[in-house]
Amino acid sequence: MSEASERDARTILHSAFAFVQSVEANKASAAVTLDHVIAQQVKFLKSGEARPIVDSTGASTGDRTSRYDELKQLQSQVTELVTAAKSLAQEYDV
Repeated sequence: MSEASERDARTILHSAFAFVQSVEANKASAAVTLDHVIAQQVKFLKSGEARPIVDSTGASTGDRTSRYDELKQLQSQVTELVTAAKSLAQEYDV
């Protein structure tokens, strides 16, 4: 094979491989739906997994609460705040 035909063969193989990769990438991205992404995020948030906190030496300094626990705590705090605001409004007849 001459150098020119070898270069042409590489170009053709590269183009074919790039085409196959782009088709596969399009199939994969088309398979992802908004419902799927939302379901994954909900699953992640509900996992309740506590993550360890480590210092620069790698020693554990405790656990970071899970996002689900943080959201539950935030929800509780907001509920308490709304209840207190309603109580004050009733107390002052607003």
